[in-house]
Amino acid sequence: MEKNNLFFEKLTPVNDSDISIYEAAIDFVFKNDDVRNIAISGAYGAGKSSVLASYKTKHSSTKFLHISLAHFQDTQDEGSSNEPIKNSVLEGKILNQLIHQIPANKIPQTNFRIKKSTGNKIIFGFYNLLCLCDLCFLFFPAAFLRFFYFMFTFSFLPAFLI
Repeated sequence: MEKNNLFFEKLTPVNDSDISIYEAAIDFVFKNDDVRNIAISGAYGAGKSSVLASYKTKHSSTKFLHISLAHFQDTQDEGSSNEPIKNSVLEGKILNQLIHQIPANKIPQTNFRIKKSTGNKIIFGFYNLLCLCDLCFLFFPAAFLRFFYFMFTFSFLPAFLI
């Protein structure tokens, strides 16, 4: 059997590349407050992520948020992949990436509670309550049904909704 000597190169970012040319441009952006947006574009494997990773390594005191615009497709129109993506869809995807990079306790007035983890105590408490209700229904079905009938009669609902 023949043995092929294949050479593979990884395409993952490296954080120690020579970025002397790019570093001056990125420094320019951070020194000018009126520059709001930066785009780094290039072909697949050109080194865009390596430039950013190397800059982040050299300037560890600077905080970064990474937003990727790669592979955005409008999922509402599955059949038409050639049409440009709507601005509202693109904005939503960018905001989603931003929100998931910021800790939930840093943005307390947000409605995005997806990031808060449900503790095991809450899950265990609901499970115990459900088991208790099951046992009550099995051993005391009449009392159990009377209790819920009382709780959800029409005379109780208006006071409950206020």
